[in-house]
Amino acid sequence: MARADQSIGCMTILLSSDALPRAGFDELREAVQRRALGGLELTVGAGQAHGVNPSLCPILQNEHLSCVPGEAGVRWIQPSAECSLPMLVVWAGAASQIGAGLLLRRPEPDVPGTTAYIHGTDSDEAREAARWAASRATFTSWEVAPSNYDPDLLDEVLAITFPYLAHVRLLGGGPEPEEGVAGEVMMRLALKGYTGTIALAPSSPKYEEDWARWLLKKRGWGCGTAADKAARRESIQVKEEA
Repeated sequence: MARADQSIGCMTILLSSDALPRAGFDELREAVQRRALGGLELTVGAGQAHGVNPSLCPILQNEHLSCVPGEAGVRWIQPSAECSLPMLVVWAGAASQIGAGLLLRRPEPDVPGTTAYIHGTDSDEAREAARWAASRATFTSWEVAPSNYDPDLLDEVLAITFPYLAHVRLLGGGPEPEEGVAGEVMMRLALKGYTGTIALAPSSPKYEEDWARWLLKKRGWGCGTAADKAARRESIQVKEEA
């Protein structure tokens, strides 16, 4: 896998809070700093809170205050797929206050601000997302996972969505064994000249302990370094003991 530092070429590598679903902002910032990443993709809802109280967001916004700390380095906010339209508008306001974008799981026409409609590695999904982004003068977000990975579709999906692609959700990689998927996707993006953000996220909850070890251990990291090899050995040992 490519080195997980703040940027690769002009791409900015983020951490998805999915990797530490019960962490507060202090711990998330610590993980970002230890892996020298460029910020956060913040998931809200679906069992994740990270210290944010959604019911207070409208009150704080009326007072020109944000319910998401600006110093947390959040680049994108991702509400759950079940989030109501009124709450999506609230999260859009919270994102706008800190200069972030909002990730959408459905093509809502009435959500203001910078948005990106998530699609998978599927040509039809990519076309739907690209059409919606074009009609709204906004963006798309590509979610890639080992479960939906098809190397024969990578270039086709990129060609369809690339004019609007602003964010990639890269599930897997990090401490997970399926890192070949992440490396291949990053290579294709780099060759295409992608300049948006990429969020590293778990491909399954079963890797939660591996991600916590990888993110919160106090050691420097880089592909091929002694620290990286030690982290991988720890990850393998955890899997064998499970």
